[in-house]
Parts: sequence; C-alpha cells; structure tokens
Amino acid sequence: MLEYLRVLLKDKMADRAKSILIKLGVVECDNQFIRGEKAFGYRLNPAWRRPHHLIEIPDPELVEIVEKRHHKLIRRPVCRWIEKNLGRVSFAPISGEEMRSIADPVRLQTKAKIEERMAAYRQQMDLFLADPTIWEIDEFGKRVHHGLCSIKKEIRKRGLVDGQSLAEIDVRCCQPVMLAIVCQERGIEAGEYAKACEDDLYKYVGERAGLSRNEAKDVIIKQLFYDRECWNKAVDRVFAAEFPEVHAFIMNTKKKDWKKLCRLLQKRESKIVVHTVCERFRQERPEMFCVPIYDSVMVLPADVSYAVDVLRDEFQRLGVAPGLTITHY
Repeated sequence: MLEYLRVLLKDKMADRAKSILIKLGVVECDNQFIRGEKAFGYRLNPAWRRPHHLIEIPDPELVEIVEKRHHKLIRRPVCRWIEKNLGRVSFAPISGEEMRSIADPVRLQTKAKIEERMAAYRQQMDLFLADPTIWEIDEFGKRVHHGLCSIKKEIRKRGLVDGQSLAEIDVRCCQPVMLAIVCQERGIEAGEYAKACEDDLYKYVGERAGLSRNEAKDVIIKQLFYDRECWNKAVDRVFAAEFPEVHAFIMNTKKKDWKKLCRLLQKRESKIVVHTVCERFRQERPEMFCVPIYDSVMVLPADVSYAVDVLRDEFQRLGVAPGLTITHY
C-alpha cells in the first residue's frame, strides 16, 4: 500500500499521507519489521476493504484537470500505443475453485480471509477492465504503472487479446543487468560481472555465499542494491571479492543517498524496455500487441520470435546479452 502511495505522491508526501491515514483509522500496520527480510506491512482496515466501485466526477473543472494531467502523462507516442493495447485485454473466465487456489495456494488461511482475498482479486480485474489506462509514470524511476501491473501474476496470465492467450518474455536478472550497463557506460570494469549476469548472477553468488538462488536474489536486490547497506555479510563479501569495481561503484553511489542506485537502475530499465524496445515495436509493427510489465513484455504467441530478436538486438547494442525467459500462458 505504501508503495502505491509513493507512486502517486512524492516520498515525503507519501509518508505524511500514511501517518494521517493511520491516525484516521483508514490504514493499519502490523508493526513487524525484520531487518533485511520484511518491511512493515500496511493495509486498509476491514471497514475500508469492502468492494469499491467507480464514481463519475460531477465537477467539470476537476474532470478537465484530470484529463489534462492524463494527456500530459501519455504525451509520448509509445505511451499512447501501450494504453491502446491495454484496452484490448480481457480475461478468460476463472472459476471459484481456481480463484480459491490462487488466493490460498497452501490451504492455510481461514475461509473468511480467503473469501476476502478472492473478492479483492476479482475487484482488481473489474477495475482494470473499467479503466485500462496508464495510471502513472513515477518520478522516482520513470516506471510505467497501469492496472495490469497490480494484478496478481496467476490472474494476469489468464489475460486474452482477440481471444488468444498471451506470452510473457522476462529479462532474467534484469536489475543486475541494468547495473552492468550503467557501469560499462561509465568506464567501470564490469566484464566478469556482466558475464555472471548473463549466466545467472543470483545462482553464482548464492553458491559462493551458501545460499539458494532465491535467497541470494532477495539479498542482492533488497539489501545490496535497494537498502542502506547489505546486512548479509556473506553476500557482501562474495560480491566485493568477485566484482570489486562494481561493488565499489554500488557503495559510492549509495554513500550520500542510498536510494540513488535504485532510482538509477529503474530509470535505465524503463528507458530500455519502454522507450527503446516498445518504441521499436510501435514503429516497426504498429498493430502488434505488447504491454510492458516493468522488466518483461507481454505479447501474442505469434510475435514472440520477433520480440525476442528485438530484445536481444537492443541489449547487444549496450554490450550485454541477458537471458530471456519465455512463458506461454
């Protein structure tokens, strides 16, 4: 929830809004923080988690302000193209039993909590179908946010376009790859690091730090890249020993502002995925369906081969060759 506030508001305003919402009883917090593992959990209080619906704005002046802001948001042709594609998306029917398995895959929650979560998922789908537009291009990392991004992946993969199921092409180790690109552009030695990213950086570091791939991924992204410091010293030592120049760049970049590296990598990701790859799709195949989900793109099965070629070509121009994971839904 706090992340969503930060999409809509600047950091300081989001923190202030959070405090006000808690004080008014609109939002609750679990007050459980585990360093390096879990942030505080925020969510709407039960009274505010009931089904919501869209309300038409009655004030013409406010409507004009909203429309002007949205027009400014999608002023780039590629953003208008993405928004047009969002309007083509529908969903295959999901039975109650299927939705229940998505809401509680390990069958551990109470019936009331499962029903609440199922209702929330269906509401996400309804709200997206009612308003398939770009919500925000955040100031922090220039990421493009829309309704499909917020829908749980297990539901998103039930999306249809012209009656066809979709395929998703994901850039493996995307944030580490962005770091390799940024380092190379700055003349920092990152050859071995880039090679490790192309193979599987998370597995490479995990094996040397005594962690599983997923554990190493969590530490690298959440601590080494996106926190004030890396609390897992085993990973920090491995990274510094194997990639000293890249590690030094990380530390120097975060020295005065620990959020600077995160911002830098997200902006690079958006520039490549949205403003380079999707823009090329738009120019070369304007009728093609494509929607970016941060570091991945969703396309129709017939366009997978072309999209993979474009992704590889654009990354090759930048001196890297990341792995691509293709999932047909």
